[in-house]
Amino acid sequence: MLTSFARALATLCALASFTLVHAAPQVELTTNGDFETGDETGWQYLPSGNSAFNATSFQPNNGTWCGDLLNSLPNSLAGIQQANLGVGTVQPGDTIAISFSARIQGTDEQGLAELLSETSGGAPSSVELLGGGPLPLSITWQDFSFVTTAGPDVSGGISLRISADTGFDPNSFASLFVDDVSVKVLTGSVAGAPYCFG
Repeated sequence: MLTSFARALATLCALASFTLVHAAPQVELTTNGDFETGDETGWQYLPSGNSAFNATSFQPNNGTWCGDLLNSLPNSLAGIQQANLGVGTVQPGDTIAISFSARIQGTDEQGLAELLSETSGGAPSSVELLGGGPLPLSITWQDFSFVTTAGPDVSGGISLRISADTGFDPNSFASLFVDDVSVKVLTGSVAGAPYCFG
């Protein structure tokens, strides 16, 4: 036999239910994204025919260090990447949050950022040009943030690639500074069944 209080509570639950949503924890995937180890640990370098990449203490955005990618080969790309992140953690369609700071010091250059969904044995299943085109860079530090989704096959994890792109001018060079790089996967976002607090 229900007490009057229990009957009233049951009636309220029948009239209004609540859906519990568990917040999605953010899992940081990068290694040394802020270059504070003072070197290039955690980064892969994709050179052009005439380029260089190193950690530098010259005017970082935060902390003591940042990355400096120099490309002095006209009409070419040189890149750095945090490669094959989150193997076994990132799932197809997962929400990926990417942020970094960047600035340039050069002539006739562009910076590009791409998210690659990597397969375990070959070409990426998807490549997304973040922002849809070249980054709007300047000689002062700017913060960039993107939220996107992992591709259909991430058996090889995901990779964030940042490139310095030179122009056609024979004197074109690109000096791209990068700092505070973060790649996070949002996992475990589960909406619960309707629930009534008793």
